[in-house]
Amino acid sequence: MKDYLLKSICFCLLGLLLAACQPAVQYAKVKPVTLSRGLAQTVDVHAAGDWRDTGVRIKPGESYEITAKGIWSMGGICGNADADGTGTSGLCTIISDPWGISARVSSLVGRIGSSGRPFGVGRFKTLKGNQEGILYLRAYDDLIGDNSGSMTVTIKRQGAPVQQAAAPPPPPAPVAAPAYKPVTVPKSGSLPPLQPAVQGGKRVALVIGNSRYRMAPLANPANDARLIAATLRSVGFDVLEHLDADQKQMKRAVNAFGDKLEAAGRDAVGLFYYAGHGVQVGGRNYLLPLGSDIQREKDVDVEGVAADSVLGAMAFAGNRLNFMVLDACRNNPFKRSFRSAVRGLARMDAPRGTLIAYATGPGDVAADGSGTNSPYSESLSRALVEKGVSVERMFRQVRNAVMQTTNNKQVPWEASSLTGGDFFFNPN
Repeated sequence: MKDYLLKSICFCLLGLLLAACQPAVQYAKVKPVTLSRGLAQTVDVHAAGDWRDTGVRIKPGESYEITAKGIWSMGGICGNADADGTGTSGLCTIISDPWGISARVSSLVGRIGSSGRPFGVGRFKTLKGNQEGILYLRAYDDLIGDNSGSMTVTIKRQGAPVQQAAAPPPPPAPVAAPAYKPVTVPKSGSLPPLQPAVQGGKRVALVIGNSRYRMAPLANPANDARLIAATLRSVGFDVLEHLDADQKQMKRAVNAFGDKLEAAGRDAVGLFYYAGHGVQVGGRNYLLPLGSDIQREKDVDVEGVAADSVLGAMAFAGNRLNFMVLDACRNNPFKRSFRSAVRGLARMDAPRGTLIAYATGPGDVAADGSGTNSPYSESLSRALVEKGVSVERMFRQVRNAVMQTTNNKQVPWEASSLTGGDFFFNPN
């Protein structure tokens, strides 16, 4: 009798276990699609479903952004979690990584092809295609029959949309050759005449230098900020100067800078200079304040200060001429915990009437310097006080000086949308 009861209990447990392994959600077949650059596809991934065919064909060498939003549960004792697995109870994470893929149980995982090796995805991932195949997604859980909830996942192929070439016009009908006419040479003045130099009105600058980071402190940014602030004052700028600032101080400084620039009027000249750690995430640049608590890539948007927010403050001020100078292209101190460890800063397009100057080219790393200042800030300080040098020529001089100092290892770079006449920091 005891053996019969024991066998009955075992068969019941086995039946429950097999039921828990069966997917409760069956996905419809999806037609494969190859995304054009800049386009995206959105699918739902259910926690109680097996591998989800997204229909997106991954191309080798191309990059894709995968973003997941939602809440799901891996069973009654597990609690609710996001796509990173955050929120899952400890009872569910006793076996922390059963597939050995360095991902958290209850997180979103993926694979390329129906038999590809799984990999972690989470709430956000930049996926670089190393093979061609359909992208599959699912919840990281072996027993999926008791799961609930879903994620809305967007897969976007990175890059600007490809412009389709217009169809060539039909060939013109043949016509008789016209009688010879003498060619008229255009007179000078067919191009807009050179405009007079722009002096601008009041000059306003915000200078920030961050050195004393808990992780990866830097020797020179605070020194660089002091040097540039003093140099700008010598050429007529009203300078707001902040050293070793936390996030609140930096954001308040940007707001005060924008207000002061707006009050100075349309003819004002604005300049923002930053030295310190800076990183790019998803093609967007962030300046890192002191006290930043950054454990993963997604923390940067919460803990950092977006560089484009400074451009936004200057644009809102409505003045005609602005400069942004970023000596923030040092190594990413958090790259080991980032999914996409990209060097340096990303390129930003300069709004009209703006010049953005980088200590080195996009994706490259600038030197902090072995002396009291970085090679870039030293060269920039000398160039700012040169008399009678236009701003474009001045930054070219800075580039040549830094390349010479660093033996061509560091090449400063600018993006300019300046219009009108030449501008001189020191016209006299």
